[in-house]
Amino acid sequence: MRILALDLGSRRVGIAKSDPLRMITQPHSTFDRHKGDAAMLKEIAQICVDEEVSEIVIGLPLHMDGRDSDGAVDARKIAALLAEKTSCKVALWDERLSTVGALRHMTEIGVKTKDKRGKVDQFAAEMILQSYMASLSR
Repeated sequence: MRILALDLGSRRVGIAKSDPLRMITQPHSTFDRHKGDAAMLKEIAQICVDEEVSEIVIGLPLHMDGRDSDGAVDARKIAALLAEKTSCKVALWDERLSTVGALRHMTEIGVKTKDKRGKVDQFAAEMILQSYMASLSR
């Protein structure tokens, strides 16, 4: 069963997934947050069914000193709602510097600046997922 990762932003939500063996990660899609949280929850629940997801990991945006940021409250709320709406295990994962790392990675692989906006959230979700999966294998 796959793991789905979410990088929650105020405008967009990046989504990444693992392969069924939980060895490989890949970007999945970006959700426009302006459609509303109800639509987002519905779409994520459908992805969980379609992709045979058993676990969701949500990036928890913390300040560098470990304190919750404003986005952490949102992440905790969405995590609770997804736990109610899906049969998936839901976990929160420290996402500090995931977007910075995603932008750096995209530059290294040659993604054009104009194409980064639409993809950076997916790559950030993938970085969250890679970090989470690495912790599972320890």
